[in-house]
Amino acid sequence: MKYIICVIIGLMVITILGCDSSNSSEGNNARFEVYIGEQDTLSGEYILRDKPVFTDEDIKSYEWDMQIIKFKQEYLDQLDVPNIKDKYYIGGSRLLGTQASDKFYIYINDELIYDGFFMQSMVSSFYPIGAVIFDVKDGIQIRHNDIIGGKTKDLRYDGRIKDVMKTKGLF
Repeated sequence: MKYIICVIIGLMVITILGCDSSNSSEGNNARFEVYIGEQDTLSGEYILRDKPVFTDEDIKSYEWDMQIIKFKQEYLDQLDVPNIKDKYYIGGSRLLGTQASDKFYIYINDELIYDGFFMQSMVSSFYPIGAVIFDVKDGIQIRHNDIIGGKTKDLRYDGRIKDVMKTKGLF
C-alpha cells in the first residue's frame, strides 16, 4: 500500500513539474498578433483578414505607458501607404491601410485579448468607446476613449501583452 501511495505521489510531482516547465518555455514562443476586421456590407458583422496586419516580429519598440508601437524599418518599407497628407486623410489608419469603419483585434497565442476601432473622422457621428488606433510617426498609438467617467475598462494594459513584449525585448 505504501508503494502505491509513493508511486501516485511521484507521478503527481512529475506532472506538476512538467506543467510548470511547459509554461515557462511558452513565454519564449508567445506570439503577439494584430488582425484587421472589415465590416461586411450585408450583415454588418466584422470579418477578420486571413493574415495579421503585424506581429511582434514587426515591432521595433513598445512604449508601454503611452501605448505607442514603433515599427521596424523593414516592415514600414513593405507597407503600401498612400501618398496622402495627414490633414486630408479621413478616419482609419493611413499607415495600416484601414478605413474608419474597420476594427482591430489583438491576439496572443490565438487568444483574443481585446479589440477596438480606428481613428474616426472629425465629421463622423460615431465616437468609439474603448481602444482606438491613431497613426504616429513610424508607428501607431492605441488610446482609450472613455466618455462615461472612467467606467469603461481599459484593456490595453493586459499583463499577457506586457509579458510577451518583455520576453521579446521590445521595451
